[in-house]
Amino acid sequence: MIIEDQYGVGDVVDTGEAIGTVEDVTLRVTKVRDGSGVVWYVRNGGIVRIGNQSQGWSTAVVDIQVSYNESLGIVMPLIREVARDLDGAPESATRLLEEPVGAGVESMSGGVITIRIIAKCAPNENFPVSREIRGRVKAALDAAGIRAPLTGPAYGGEPGGPRT
Repeated sequence: MIIEDQYGVGDVVDTGEAIGTVEDVTLRVTKVRDGSGVVWYVRNGGIVRIGNQSQGWSTAVVDIQVSYNESLGIVMPLIREVARDLDGAPESATRLLEEPVGAGVESMSGGVITIRIIAKCAPNENFPVSREIRGRVKAALDAAGIRAPLTGPAYGGEPGGPRT
């Protein structure tokens, strides 16, 4: 594993038993700290497969839900504009490898249209990029007066209609 450069200290890995950041690698054991702060000691001989999230690139996949009543002719150009703006932002230069793509309608169900956005990112940047996309899309949708679909117990009436 070490010789083949499958992972090293600082990489985010999935060993099958633990997912987290590699803190130490010895001949016998790999020390991994998970997102909750728990340190896992995984026997190298027991690792059958390894997923390294720190090599090459990562993908941010963001699903945005809008009311079925909203016009895709308005929503999709807004999403494309957000993608262009994010790609051109100085803080994105090291995070994004390509301009995010509004992949289109992922699903339609129960008065909700789900639109998917995909961004090719630097390793381990998929989560911060996803959060940034969501925040920017929400701001753009709010500015355009486009509301999220109303669901759940507070929902009453037509999709996109007022709450009761």
